[in-house]
Amino acid sequence: YDQQGHVTALLHSALTNTPALDGMDAVMLAAASQLAALNTPQPEDHSVDDELIKELLSNLRWMLNLPATATTEDIKAELQKAIDLISNGQGTATAASQGLLDLLQAQKTQIADLSSKAYDPARYVPIAGYQELQAQLNSERQHAQVSQVDSLVQAALSDGRLTPALEDWAKALGRTNFAALTTHLEKTQPIAALSSLQSGGHTPAAVSLTQPLTPELDTDALAICTQFGLSPEDLKKQLGEN
Repeated sequence: YDQQGHVTALLHSALTNTPALDGMDAVMLAAASQLAALNTPQPEDHSVDDELIKELLSNLRWMLNLPATATTEDIKAELQKAIDLISNGQGTATAASQGLLDLLQAQKTQIADLSSKAYDPARYVPIAGYQELQAQLNSERQHAQVSQVDSLVQAALSDGRLTPALEDWAKALGRTNFAALTTHLEKTQPIAALSSLQSGGHTPAAVSLTQPLTPELDTDALAICTQFGLSPEDLKKQLGEN
């Protein structure tokens, strides 16, 4: 505006609501046109970025180990297999419990754990070799036990704790129950008549027996009866005598 206050130029202007001014028809029409243009819906952009689609398909072929000539149907089929694997066969009907990257990482961790516990030939032997060694040890153990039983029986025969008639019985007992044979021989007192001369080489003045001498059994046999608490008849039965 000038010094007299007359407006010489209009820098800014605005219309709010409906101004109470005359001669504003042209302005109102222009404003309505602008408003209509702003409220007109813009058409959606349905254009497809072909380069992006090609890149995605190429990456999927690589990820699924498909040839470069694989079609979209081939890719969809392989993707469905991956979906079934991740969802345990439930498909996309339920939310995935883990993503593809999570599954791959879990598999990688599991493989690393199994690799750290890999079979070490230096720490293990073949089952066939183990069984052969076990059979050999059992055979040697049985042989050692037989030798031990034979030695024990021979010692008992020598000092009179066993009679020749009981030799087979003692060996059979020792091979099946070595502890029982050992206990029996420990509790059995040697029979002096079977190991040495009780008279020291001199003719005994008299023979004293706890049981009367019978024609069928000699003095040594009756001594055995006394030692084992057997009657002469029982001993004769064991010896196969009539």
